[in-house]
Amino acid sequence: MFMTLANLTQRPIQRMVVENVLKAKVPLCVIVTSRVSCGKYHSHTNNLPNNSSVGNKPSRNFDSNHQASLNEILIDERNMARRMVLETTSTGPVEQKYDYLLVLDFEATCDNKEKLNPQEIIEFPVLKFNVRSQKVEAVFHQYVSPQYHPQLTPFCTELTGIVQDMVTDQPTLPEVLRNFDKWMITEGLIGSETTSTFVTCGDWDLKTMLPKQCALLDIAPKPYFQRWINIKKSYADVTGTFPKGMMDMMVHFGLKHKGRQHSGIDDCRNISSIVAAILNKGYVFRENGRL
Repeated sequence: MFMTLANLTQRPIQRMVVENVLKAKVPLCVIVTSRVSCGKYHSHTNNLPNNSSVGNKPSRNFDSNHQASLNEILIDERNMARRMVLETTSTGPVEQKYDYLLVLDFEATCDNKEKLNPQEIIEFPVLKFNVRSQKVEAVFHQYVSPQYHPQLTPFCTELTGIVQDMVTDQPTLPEVLRNFDKWMITEGLIGSETTSTFVTCGDWDLKTMLPKQCALLDIAPKPYFQRWINIKKSYADVTGTFPKGMMDMMVHFGLKHKGRQHSGIDDCRNISSIVAAILNKGYVFRENGRL
C-alpha cells in the first residue's frame, strides 16, 4: 500500500527520493511504508550511514539483526518507482511531449490452415488523437487490395469482418501509402511545428508487417514510420504488469469495448480509449519502439 505524498515528504530523505524519482534520476528505487530501498541493499531512513546518499548504494556494513528485520520485497525496476509516484501524485493529464497520437492498427491477409507467405495489409486505419482534448480530430481509413493472395480466406473474413468486395478494386499498398502521406500533410502533421507519433497495440504493425511488405514491393517507407509507442509497454509502465492484449487493458480501466475485435478501425477507437485512460493517470507518453 502506497503512502500519501504528504507522508512521503515528511522527512528530508524521503522528500529527496520522491523529487529524484520524479526527475527520473533514481534508476532503482522505491519507497515502501517508511523505508527506502535502493539498488540491491536496504536501509531504514533513520539509519542510513553518514557517507551514503540517496541514489547511491548504501554501505554493506549493516548490523546483522537490523538486516534480518528488513522484510520488504526489493523492487528494482525504474518503472515500478515511477508507477508509485504516479499513484501518489497524479491528479489528471499533465504536459505531454506530443500534440497528437496517431493510433494505427493494420489488418492483414491470414489463414488458419497454413501461414500465408507473404501476408499483405488489407486495412489501413489511423486516428488523429488530440492529446490535450482527448478527442479524435481526423480519420484516415482505406482498405487495401492484396496482390499476392487476392482472394481472402474464409478465416480472414471471419476474423476481421472484411469481405472480398471490400478489398477488390481498392488501391494497392503503394497507392495507399501515397494517400496517407498526403493526409499527413493536409492534417498539419508534416512540415509544421506540430508534434506527433504513432501508437500501436504491440510492435507487429510497424516493426514487422509494414517493413516486410515494403521490402517485398521494393519501396521505402517514410521515416515517420520508424518510431512509435507500443501501448502495451506504456500500460506496463503505469500498472507494473504486461497485458496479453487490448482486452486486458480495457478490463483493467473499466472500459467498454465498442465494435468488432480485429476490425482495424474499431480496434483503433478502442486503443484511443486506453490512451485516454493512461493519460488521465498522469503518464507522459514516450516512444518505446523503433526500427
